[in-house]
Amino acid sequence: WVYPDGNDIKRSSRKAQVDYVRNYLNEFYSVLKGEQPEKHYSDYLDVEAAIDHNLLNAFAFNIDALRLSTFFTKVQDGKIVFGPIWDFDRSLGSGDGHDKDPTVWNHPRRTDYFNYGCWYYLFRDIDFFQQYIDRWQELRQGALSQKRINAAFNYFCNRLQNAEKRD
Repeated sequence: WVYPDGNDIKRSSRKAQVDYVRNYLNEFYSVLKGEQPEKHYSDYLDVEAAIDHNLLNAFAFNIDALRLSTFFTKVQDGKIVFGPIWDFDRSLGSGDGHDKDPTVWNHPRRTDYFNYGCWYYLFRDIDFFQQYIDRWQELRQGALSQKRINAAFNYFCNRLQNAEKRD
């Protein structure tokens, strides 16, 4: 819980809210596992936000993503929304070494982006997987194209040149 936070959410006046969120998440997971075939996980989950969240973390090889460094929101009468993404200090070949080989997806000290928690069930749904692939292709043609990535890299390098000299 971030909001309401620790002590506030433990108040007896918040019990209904806690029960609502707990029941919602439990029902989502039950539907996701196929225990309620008359329902679909997209009734509970903002699928597009989930795909973007997973893709951006996998793209940066954020080894803490989805298990340690993950937030999601659940507003009243709304779906589960993954995000915001954050905490990329152990990504993109950082100094701790665990994120140096992005071809090794399944390792005890790294996130298995395609099998961890609810992702295990999502990636076994062919429609979700196709939507994920389509979104990846869309991003690689636009915001995550090699040209745009290189331009962003060069922009930030140029912005840091003066600071680098002072440092």
